[in-house]
Amino acid sequence: MIREGVEDYNRWKSDKKDNSHLTLVYRSQGFEKCKWQDLKGGDFIKIMKDEIISADTLILLSSSHTGIAYVETSSLDG
Repeated sequence: MIREGVEDYNRWKSDKKDNSHLTLVYRSQGFEKCKWQDLKGGDFIKIMKDEIISADTLILLSSSHTGIAYVETSSLDG
């Protein structure tokens, strides 16, 4: 029971850190910085090179002349 409590606490700390990441989100006045915890479904975000993104992000466009975007999934792979 204590071990599960410690694991839950560590997960809570990790989630709090992840949710405080900043990203650029499009609002009516243009792109502005926003915490991940304030994003809503359907928001358009601007992802910069080497930026960490959440796993549920859908990439619609790439600035590469080939249109290719490379995503590293090492944190998902375990």
